[in-house]
Amino acid sequence: MPSRQDQLHSYQFTVQRAVAALVMRETDPARSPFRRLAGAGVASVLVAAIALGGFALYGLFAGGGSKWRDPAAVIVEKESGARFVYRDGKLHPVLNYASALLVIGTDRPSTVLVSRRSIDGVPRGLPLGIADAPDSLPAPRRLTTAPWTVCSVTPAEAGRQAPRSALLIGRDTDGGRSTGQDGVLVRHPDGGLHLIWGKRRYLLRDTNRVLAALAATRERAVPVAPALLNTLPAGTDLAPLALPERGQRSAAVPGAAVGDVYLVRNSGGGRQYAVVQPAGLAGITELQAALLMASTGQGEPEPVTLGRFAALPKVPDLVPAG
Repeated sequence: MPSRQDQLHSYQFTVQRAVAALVMRETDPARSPFRRLAGAGVASVLVAAIALGGFALYGLFAGGGSKWRDPAAVIVEKESGARFVYRDGKLHPVLNYASALLVIGTDRPSTVLVSRRSIDGVPRGLPLGIADAPDSLPAPRRLTTAPWTVCSVTPAEAGRQAPRSALLIGRDTDGGRSTGQDGVLVRHPDGGLHLIWGKRRYLLRDTNRVLAALAATRERAVPVAPALLNTLPAGTDLAPLALPERGQRSAAVPGAAVGDVYLVRNSGGGRQYAVVQPAGLAGITELQAALLMASTGQGEPEPVTLGRFAALPKVPDLVPAG
């Protein structure tokens, strides 16, 4: 008797002849009917792979996508190497790679290469960055974390009055004292006056009135190098408050004019300054009060009782953010 394997081979042979008769109209063809189909399948796969590769290369070199519109990416134009950052729908050129990283402000920045054609027509913004900052940055583990100090030194040589800066890295300095709550009036080489207070620098606007409010004079200003001022974050410029209706009678505060400064004291000794506005009182700082009174000629703030202060209408404070 034939074995099961012989029966299987016989069945497969019969099925193959039947398929050949249906496909090639011949029961015993010289070539298998599936060989041509297999060749066609392999050729189709090869053609598809070549087509996909072509589209990928075209997209790589021609561009045209919009994935580069990422505020956390440094955008580099392939043809020229120009660097940009994307902000508020505009491409801003950056002066160097270090500046680009500072503008992005992310821990894990990415770099995107784009073609000139991809960014053609995108609005351009103003250049951003720090001149002469480096393009090549060291690894974080190689950065120096030792203390550093910037000093301003006035040369003692005769005929030379311009101050210069000195940068000390990696060691503490001797001498000097903390200003604490005291301020220091300094003068920039361009003649501008700044008040250094609370680890910030404040530019004096309307210099004469501001100096009068600070009870200071130009002669007391200490000349410093620009590098010292650049190490301090800038605060709000010092100038009297701009009140459009100053001097006009207030409809909300009887007997007062817009711009008058009021002072209220509580039982604990605390003081609150306020300025009269057309619709009520707005809270201000002591320095703002001094600047405003130096501008309007008011000698002293008008004292008011807690009861009257509470009864008068209030408007949002005019205290600056920094």
